[in-house]
Amino acid sequence: MDDASASASLTAMHVADEVRLTQVRVVQVVHKKRRLAFLTVEDAETGQRGYLLTGDPAYLGPYAAALSRMTGTMMKTPSRP
Repeated sequence: MDDASASASLTAMHVADEVRLTQVRVVQVVHKKRRLAFLTVEDAETGQRGYLLTGDPAYLGPYAAALSRMTGTMMKTPSRP
């Protein structure tokens, strides 16, 4: 293998590594957003359940906050084409 071929091979390997790293970062971001969305839904359910069981409107505060976070999260999440 000549120097030009070796250099091209190394460049291709480097580009492939960069692509893989980018994919890993994207997956990590998606996983984090999914986890935060799950926790937000869980907070809303907990507040709703508390209100339904007790009738105490104090439980609607965490419920409303969770709904607000959910709406903000959904607006920031890009949809796939």
